[in-house]
Amino acid sequence: MLRGIIASEGNVRLIRKSNDRLGEISVAGKEKEKREFIRKLLMNLEILPDRDKEIEGQECVLITGLSNFKLMAKWRLCRLQPEKEERFEKGIKNFRKVESRKGELRLKILQLLAKDERTCYQLASILDRSLSTIYRKGLKILVKQGYVERGELVKRIRRWKITKNGLEILKLPPTIALEILRKVP
Repeated sequence: MLRGIIASEGNVRLIRKSNDRLGEISVAGKEKEKREFIRKLLMNLEILPDRDKEIEGQECVLITGLSNFKLMAKWRLCRLQPEKEERFEKGIKNFRKVESRKGELRLKILQLLAKDERTCYQLASILDRSLSTIYRKGLKILVKQGYVERGELVKRIRRWKITKNGLEILKLPPTIALEILRKVP
């Protein structure tokens, strides 16, 4: 059903300045109820829509981010309309940097810290991210949210550990955990 909705109401937008990289997929829905229905269908496939565009005459659900696009490719959601499928395939191929959905990096950090305390350097190495990204977009926010705390300082290297609240987040279904983790305090 979602394939049909995307075939008739969807738009695949490429970013020309970024070598025709996939920018966003929008699914038109004038009424709020229709947009909520589309969001629920997407979330059942673990695709997390970014936000609704609510400008009069342009109302739609927006989908962004490589993680969401990979899920759309897995479910072949753009395949019913050949022109949209071609643009989607071209756009997803032109992604250079692997990006995470909002909250996904934080979820991965929590999963790693649930196994063992780690340093920022260890997390950056495992997740193939820069130290500043791990700290600024991950640990710093997780500390504010109360899911991670500073551990011991061993030989001038800080270790990080998960809190009880962090362990509780990991017990939730991934889509709910991501929704919680994407909110910045």
